Amino acid sequence: MRLQDWMILRLYIRQILLILFSILVQFMANNLVETGKANAMVAIIATGIAPMFYWASIGLMAWSVLWVFHSTWRLWKWEQGDSNEPCCHICGGLVDMKNGRYGLYYKCLACGKTSSL
Repeated sequence: MRLQDWMILRLYIRQILLILFSILVQFMANNLVETGKANAMVAIIATGIAPMFYWASIGLMAWSVLWVFHSTWRLWKWEQGDSNEPCCHICGGLVDMKNGRYGLYYKCLACGKTSSL
């Protein structure tokens, strides 16, 4: 894979995992409702918890879609060359600011190299 492909993968992997998690939460809510139809004791619990699962799933999906839009905007600005964000000192890729043992540093999304502030 090219460095730019790694950068795109690292840029969107958290959003993809969040979307998959929201689908899992939705599946759990549906499963809880179906189980509640068969068992009266579970039905009492399901009527209180299932709506919270539905709203949590919707919230997670909305958050991940907004995050995808933000990441796409960052990538588009970087490709156009007018990004005000810092770039990697080795390959010129997008960087994420992280907080480590010795303070803040940048980690490149393309090559994975780090540089301190």
